[in-house]
Amino acid sequence: MTLLPPYLAQTGYDQQGLPVLREAIARRYSERGLPTRPDEVMVVNGALSAFALILRLFTGPGDRVVIDAPTYPMAISAIQGASCRPVGVALPQQGWDCDGLAATIAQTAPRLAWLMPDFHNPTGRCMDAPTRQRVADIATRTRTTLVIDESMADLWYNAPPPPPLASFNPDAAVLTIGSAGKSFWGGLRIGWIRASARTIASLIQARDSLDLGTPAAGATGLQLATGKCRHTAAAAAEYAQGAPGHVRKR
Repeated sequence: MTLLPPYLAQTGYDQQGLPVLREAIARRYSERGLPTRPDEVMVVNGALSAFALILRLFTGPGDRVVIDAPTYPMAISAIQGASCRPVGVALPQQGWDCDGLAATIAQTAPRLAWLMPDFHNPTGRCMDAPTRQRVADIATRTRTTLVIDESMADLWYNAPPPPPLASFNPDAAVLTIGSAGKSFWGGLRIGWIRASARTIASLIQARDSLDLGTPAAGATGLQLATGKCRHTAAAAAEYAQGAPGHVRKR
C-alpha cells in the first residue's frame, strides 16, 4: 500500500490506467520485441473485460468473429454476449491451419479474429514464429483486425514463446490483450490492451458507459508485482519439474 498514497489526492478515475503501470507494460512489450509507448497501452479489469471492450468498439449485432475450434469457452460467451456470431476454424493435430484461417476469413468477412497463440487454451500449444508471420500476413492481406490474447504468455517452462504476433507485420491491425491473473494472481483483476494510440483513444471513449477505470489499489499492486518477474519464472520452473509426477499420480 506504500505505492498508493501519491494517487489519493486525485479523483481516482483514470480510464487509460496509471501512467507508471502503462510504462512498465510498454517496457515489457519492447523487451519482448514489440516496441511500445505508454500511450499504446490501456489498463482494464482483466483480459475478458478487455475483449468485451474491443467487441463493443469494433462489432455490431450479427457480425462474425473468427476463433479457433476448440477455444476458451468464456471468449465464445463474450462474443455471443455482444450479439455476434463465433466462426470456428478447426485446429489440426499440431499447430494452426493457416489455409483454413484464410479461407474462413474470405468466406465469412469477419469483423475480428480472436486467437490465443501463446499456450492456447485448452490445447496448450504455442504458435511458432513462421506461423505467426503467416497469420499476420493473412490479416494484412484481408484487412482483418486481429485480437491476440496473450494471457498465458508468461507461463512457459523450457523456453519463452516467440515475439508477440503484432511484431511480425507492422501493417497488420492487431490488438494484443494481456493479463496479470495468470502471471501473478487472479485476484488482481488487472488486464491491458496494447494497440495503436488512435485505437486506444477510441477504446477510452467506448469505455465511458462501462466503467470509470481500473481500481488504483489493484493497479499499484501490479506495479509492485511487475518487479517480481524473475520470481514468476522460477516458480514456473519449479511447477514444471513437479508436473509429470502429478500427472502420473492422477
